[in-house]
Amino acid sequence: MSEHHARRCASCNAALAADDRAGLCEPCAKAAPAAGDAAPVLSAGFWEQPEVRSALLSQHFGRFLRTYRTIQSPPVKQTQLACWLGITQGQLSRIERSSTPVGDLHKLATWARVLRVPPDQLWFNPTPASSDADDAASDRATVEKSPHNEESDVHRRDLLKVAGAAAAAVGSGVLSDTPWQRLIDSVDKARPVDTATVQLIFDRTVDLFYADETVPSRELLVSVMQHRDAIKALLGNSRVESIRNGLAVAMGETDALAGWLLFDLGRGNDAANAWRSAWRVAKETGDGPLAACALGYWSYLAASRNDTSPAVRLLQQAGEYVPGSSAPATRSWLSAREAEELARLGDEPGALRAVERALTAFDFARPRSERPWTANIQP
Repeated sequence: MSEHHARRCASCNAALAADDRAGLCEPCAKAAPAAGDAAPVLSAGFWEQPEVRSALLSQHFGRFLRTYRTIQSPPVKQTQLACWLGITQGQLSRIERSSTPVGDLHKLATWARVLRVPPDQLWFNPTPASSDADDAASDRATVEKSPHNEESDVHRRDLLKVAGAAAAAVGSGVLSDTPWQRLIDSVDKARPVDTATVQLIFDRTVDLFYADETVPSRELLVSVMQHRDAIKALLGNSRVESIRNGLAVAMGETDALAGWLLFDLGRGNDAANAWRSAWRVAKETGDGPLAACALGYWSYLAASRNDTSPAVRLLQQAGEYVPGSSAPATRSWLSAREAEELARLGDEPGALRAVERALTAFDFARPRSERPWTANIQP
């Protein structure tokens, strides 16, 4: 079959005629947006909204499209969004409702460009408009499958944010030597881990903490544990002490979040084991705030079992790991938690003193930039 006959519609993947240079089949071409009818340029704040971040984090473009439509004011109609994307309303409806995400990298890249999605928000690398030969290569690339073992596939699809797309696209040079590609090579090919890779792991960890606001615990826990597996693999390829220390901290933060999700799912013993692991990492790395976080989370488990006095002791022990002016957002949260538990014990003076400590610490806090678990603390 010739190259032209192998070409596919960028919208519905139907085979294109040999003389079709538009890149769309006839039905999709009719549904394509008219000149000047394009998606709006949205503010940076739109892309930072938790609902949007969570939808993109799910790596399901249909969920993102539904969120993109409904979160705007007024909401974007399906007919309008379908027009922008060059598909029919029925196709859009199926994409939004499908439990299986679209895996065609070319389609995803095209739609992301149409909607002006910032590239750094995507889990795949958006490719520029390409020639016919490039189109043929892109048609073969998907974010679904790769010729590697099952463990590598897990890392690609769910763990490394962009790894699914990268695994399929590496052969066509889509990612080249980007930081994400270096991360994948560190996991799968024992490439030495560099500081850029560690930063990507930190960013991914923060994204997972943010996702806790909107993603169900059972669903998020899968991604968190896969993220942990990736960090473990990277630790095996790390030789530089500072890099190993950074990855270990990311492992501890991930364990702390995993414990919180397990607690939310009613798996108290498993949650305690995760927090114990995070606490050990904190001790080994000298990360006082991480130790405080693990013990602070643990206090919720004790309180849920009506062990109020042990909960207070856990919180007081946690406070010892963030003395003075260190980690003020974490100290503020711990003091507020202590006030809550002291109030349950009927210790009003102690509770009021704890509230005062919480307010004082918060005056110096920068929750969103301190640590992942403090980003949602509000005054």
